[in-house]
Amino acid sequence: MRRVKAKIVSGGQDDASMQLEWLWAEIKSRFGVCPSFFKSAQPEPLIARQLFQIAELGYLDSPIPELFKEKLFTWLSRFCNVRYCVARHCAFLLGRGVTAEQALALLNEPMPGKAELSACLRALEEVPAPLGDWPDFDSDLGRCIRVACAVVMLQPVRAAVWLRALHQLLGPQRYEQLMLFVAFVRTAHFWTQIHPELKFEPDLEAMLHEHESFAEPLLRGGDEATRWQPGHPFRDEMKSQRETQKSMEAIRDNAARFGAIFENAAVGIARVSPDGWFLEVNGRFCEIVGYAREDLMTKTFGDITILMPT
Repeated sequence: MRRVKAKIVSGGQDDASMQLEWLWAEIKSRFGVCPSFFKSAQPEPLIARQLFQIAELGYLDSPIPELFKEKLFTWLSRFCNVRYCVARHCAFLLGRGVTAEQALALLNEPMPGKAELSACLRALEEVPAPLGDWPDFDSDLGRCIRVACAVVMLQPVRAAVWLRALHQLLGPQRYEQLMLFVAFVRTAHFWTQIHPELKFEPDLEAMLHEHESFAEPLLRGGDEATRWQPGHPFRDEMKSQRETQKSMEAIRDNAARFGAIFENAAVGIARVSPDGWFLEVNGRFCEIVGYAREDLMTKTFGDITILMPT
């Protein structure tokens, strides 16, 4: 790899183009196709190479069972609003022998509600740990693990309890393998979001043409994250904060308008507590009763009706 890097840096344009061709061939040998994901970095060959190295470390060479991680990649990619990753990995699933019906069931699997989230967390905490091996992806425990991965990916700052449960369940080694994998999935989503021009490869177009039922779950807007329960508390909190801020701004505006009317009124106005103490008076009221505003704040209405100067 050092030789490749040196040639790309020091060689001319022809040399860099040759190195890219070697890289595309190397990627194709691992994936069976050279995804547009990597070719998006073509203007900067070193980045293309590094993207591939990250993919090798976190995904291709991960010791997580092949079908487990491919299904997990597809399921987590439902949360990316750019539809390249979910389509790309759905095609990889079909290439690994998953039937169209099984892939479609995964794409349409309902997102967990609040009650199921709590149940998933309890299940992760109560399973005898650490596990001797990775569970079947389609088992109840497999679902709990992928739900946990989604929480970690979508809300990392709120995921401490889920991370502890995964660490206890999987043991330190498998836990790190899974976290590295999830980190790569998140990186892949970010990369596709900043490269929305990514084009579907011919095999993806052929898949969509052959399986028309895939079009809706694969091409619809990636709004799973906004529809799914883990995102709701944060969104609700932000919505509540925005509404509170608007309410406070409205209150301040109303208070300012009232204050201007109160102070500039042609008639005397006073606000008095239930026991008669002055709370607020305008200038005209002070003129009428003959007291300074500061003095009135130390008196009751009864005081000035008895002691009002003549």
